[in-house]
Amino acid sequence: MKLNGVHWLEEQVAEQVAEFGNLKDEEKSEIIDFCMLWSFFEGRYLNENGNVNSIREFATKFEKNGGFTKLKLDECVKYFVDRYVADGEFTHSHESLYLEKSGNPPEVNQMLKEVSSTTSEKLIGCLVIIYRFRNNLFHGVKWQYNFLGQLDNFTHANKLLMKLMQLGQPNN
Repeated sequence: MKLNGVHWLEEQVAEQVAEFGNLKDEEKSEIIDFCMLWSFFEGRYLNENGNVNSIREFATKFEKNGGFTKLKLDECVKYFVDRYVADGEFTHSHESLYLEKSGNPPEVNQMLKEVSSTTSEKLIGCLVIIYRFRNNLFHGVKWQYNFLGQLDNFTHANKLLMKLMQLGQPNN
């Protein structure tokens, strides 16, 4: 039997982090899909350099190319607002984004507090949150929580990334 990366993780990491072995197949699949989707999105649409500035540039080009006419952000925005804001205040989950590590881009909190006036700002806010998922995953923060409660995060991130890649034009 050929041992692939997922099986290796299940066998080796489960010894050190038992919770990984307890993840449902759907959770593992969304995380793996996210890694591939983000990598492709960053390489093709963010000039191989995902950061807040490249996300802003992408949103500007996406808007200029008419991408917003077909993009539906409401579901993603609602999910993030419900997750990161309660009774008008930021939740503990908001702190776990570590937005300060990305310069506290104002578009995120404007979107979450529903004071964004443009679709571009909402897109930037969503993509910066997804970028923070990427950083938290790739730099090990998600392991601290054993991926508890992360399925919906990765599901919404994956849906938006796929939609953007269907509608968008790669940066040149």
